[in-house]
Amino acid sequence: MGLTELNKLKDTYEALKGTYEGDLAAQESLKNQYEGYESNTQGILDSVKAAHTAMAQDMYPFFLVFGIILLVFAVFLIVAIIIQSNKSEKGLSGAITGGSTETFYGRNKGKDKNKVLAIITIVVAALFVVSVLTVYVFQYDLSDLNNTINSLDYDVMSFGWVIDSIEAAMDKLTSQINSINTYLDTLLDQIGQAGGALVQDPLS
Repeated sequence: MGLTELNKLKDTYEALKGTYEGDLAAQESLKNQYEGYESNTQGILDSVKAAHTAMAQDMYPFFLVFGIILLVFAVFLIVAIIIQSNKSEKGLSGAITGGSTETFYGRNKGKDKNKVLAIITIVVAALFVVSVLTVYVFQYDLSDLNNTINSLDYDVMSFGWVIDSIEAAMDKLTSQINSINTYLDTLLDQIGQAGGALVQDPLS
């Protein structure tokens, strides 16, 4: 191969090296950009986690108290409904078998108590529903923060995956540049040898 061909080949590989170096610089810039995204998102994630932890600690006594209240209401409603059902069944049983010997006084002596029990049951049921809705509203706030944390956590991981991909591309470009450098060193040696031969024998 003559000196002219070697120089052309050298210029071609130097141009290719310049292209790879430009791509490497672009990848470096893209990596820095995504590292900035990752850092900012991680900061927001830490802030939301801190807010979630603080809210959970503040709301713990609230949930404890309302949990006990709901338990008491639930037990009362179960007992009250069972008592009223038993009384209703007894009255129905007596009417069917014909074994009822109640007088007017006997039929009405527990009427006031049953009426009061029914009213209390309705009130407790309403309070139970209100308590459940109240707990749900505050629980939703914590759940919303938890969903935000999961979303931000996924974003941070996604940025990490992109950065890993960019670093892999940068490693490949660096390897290609190193290979070109090695080949250019070989070409320079060949050019030096060819140039020296031309000086020694101008007619060749």
